[in-house]
Amino acid sequence: MQTEKSITSFDSCFMLPVQRGKAGSLRDFWDDAGEKYGTDTDGHFKLFGVQKLLAFMQTMPDDREYLVMYMRTSDTLDKTLKGLFGKDLKCSKHLTSRFKDFTGVDLSKSENLPRLERLFDWKETREFLEERQMNKMPWCSTAPILPGKTQATMKYMKDAMSRRSEWEKLLRDHDVVRNLAFIQHTSQGDYVVKYTVASSPLADLVTAFTSCSHEMCNTARSMAKELTGLDMTNQKNMPDLKLLFKWDDTVGFQTAEQSIAYTE
Repeated sequence: MQTEKSITSFDSCFMLPVQRGKAGSLRDFWDDAGEKYGTDTDGHFKLFGVQKLLAFMQTMPDDREYLVMYMRTSDTLDKTLKGLFGKDLKCSKHLTSRFKDFTGVDLSKSENLPRLERLFDWKETREFLEERQMNKMPWCSTAPILPGKTQATMKYMKDAMSRRSEWEKLLRDHDVVRNLAFIQHTSQGDYVVKYTVASSPLADLVTAFTSCSHEMCNTARSMAKELTGLDMTNQKNMPDLKLLFKWDDTVGFQTAEQSIAYTE
């Protein structure tokens, strides 16, 4: 009896800084990728094993901007990005040129590829969530870690995972169904990068987090301020996220305008 071969997937999220004055160029790139160069880009993603891609622009309270991306790939992120940007192909050269324009980073060079260290990966598997027909709304975000606080960040996450059952209950109480996080090491410092899938819009999730009185929420807000300098008790300090682009290997492209009511 012949069985269908399982497809290996790697889930990653990473950030790239957006240079001052280049937010418009960033938005234009994603519009062009899905419209002007849609067929070429679609084929290029599939050629190098990209299965799903989400791109967000994040604006911090101090007006710093980041491109934050989630990718599901059939090979490791490092090998996938080397294919997308590092090959002697027209599409690779186009991607490299445009990304370098709005981020200042040349992704065709191996030393510039994101260096990630996984902190945790949790995914809801209980069937009743599917029975409730929950929306699944994914979000990517990042926060810079204060100098000298990387090891403390890793220790905090390790300690938190020692109370995994409590965290799982808290995530379920807020209808979070996926929580994936990395530390990304860069020459400018280290960052936490997260991919979260919930049943509600981000604004509702933020409100729930900032108002939650659970001991673990209080600790998380306190540690966020200590490790990143961001006071998460005030919603004005939460980063602003805008969906730029959504693509997967079955549906194809969706721009932000096409994804107003978007779900996973």
